Amino acid sequence: MQKLQIIAKSMLILLLLFSLISMVISAICLSFGIGNVLFFARLHQIVGTCFMVLLIIHFIHRRRKALKQIAQLTDVCFKQKYPSYCNLDRLLMTFEHVTVKELAEKLCLPLTFLLTELHQGRVNITDPNKTFRENLKDNDERLFSAITIALKLRFNPNQ
Repeated sequence: MQKLQIIAKSMLILLLLFSLISMVISAICLSFGIGNVLFFARLHQIVGTCFMVLLIIHFIHRRRKALKQIAQLTDVCFKQKYPSYCNLDRLLMTFEHVTVKELAEKLCLPLTFLLTELHQGRVNITDPNKTFRENLKDNDERLFSAITIALKLRFNPNQ
């Protein structure tokens, strides 16, 4: 089911991109009088309608993300004392200033074992004495992977 959702999301994005490009091409042809004006006018209307329908579907599908961004924007604009970050953002902020060595010590894991497992999970740590944010730059996905690998090793070592 998840593969189908991924394919559907990708197709939606590709169709949006295709319709946008088609609208731009037809608009250029209409404005410079290139080719059959009637054809490009009809094409522009059809592709524009498809674009609007696809855009509405995209917004409906991504409404949670939009609501999250609106909440974060109001937090920034009104300088909220306790911003309404999502739980994943809070988790990442908790671990981004921790070094790999500190995490290994706190979770009672051998550092070499943790580094090996992180490397197998495609999380490349250049220096275990640097924080996760310094090692992984702005890659939140890798940071989340590193956290889940470390916690999995600590609490589910057999998996």
